Amino acid sequence: MKETAPVSYNQETLINFVENHQLGDVLDLAKENKKLAFVEFSTEWCLPCQIMHENVYMNKVIANYYNENFVNLMIDAEKGEGPDMAFLFQVKEFPTLLFLDEKGRVVDKHSGGIGASKFMLLAEEAQKKYKAQLASTEQ
Repeated sequence: MKETAPVSYNQETLINFVENHQLGDVLDLAKENKKLAFVEFSTEWCLPCQIMHENVYMNKVIANYYNENFVNLMIDAEKGEGPDMAFLFQVKEFPTLLFLDEKGRVVDKHSGGIGASKFMLLAEEAQKKYKAQLASTEQ
């Protein structure tokens, strides 16, 4: 198993977004912790992204749920591996929110900014789909 850098978190939101890691490292963490990966594709100029960062990601209830149930990664779609990852996952608008299993398969996807209640419902739906996916592979 390859060594991964120590996990550090972005401190600009209450949701702990892993910093300085590539998607593969985050998927490894998700597998180790038996969690889905939550990935947000955004850009610096994206106004709906900024609104979500200031309002939704600063909500303590939401942050606690996401920190407990997901390994979280924020990808700038215009920097580093971002353009390649955006192409791979067919990101057409920002933000694009993905829930990925440990193999990088999309469990759920949403494009566009959303409010706190819908963001929470999205997470719960992704969890249900993932559990159903696991149950079907065990049979």
